[in-house]
Amino acid sequence: MFLQVSSSILFILIIEKIFTKTILNGIKNFNIEKLIEYLKRKDLELRKTYFKILQKEKIANFDFFKLTKEKLYSISFMLSSAIRLMKFIESFS
Repeated sequence: MFLQVSSSILFILIIEKIFTKTILNGIKNFNIEKLIEYLKRKDLELRKTYFKILQKEKIANFDFFKLTKEKLYSISFMLSSAIRLMKFIESFS
């Protein structure tokens, strides 16, 4: 019984990891418009201003995953929005 439950949990973890990696690979190839569209669907409660900032700074593709809280602050993100966006980014690591 324990082995069966462990196998099921392991299977779920593997599928979750594959799913996350697939999404990550897709996002890495997004241009700025696709990235913004994707972030809007994620309901991160970001203001339109922040999407404009990302567009102005041309943050897309792999660059998106290189963002830090400090970098977000430097381009005028407020603390709460920076934290939400960083948690989202970190969910892919």
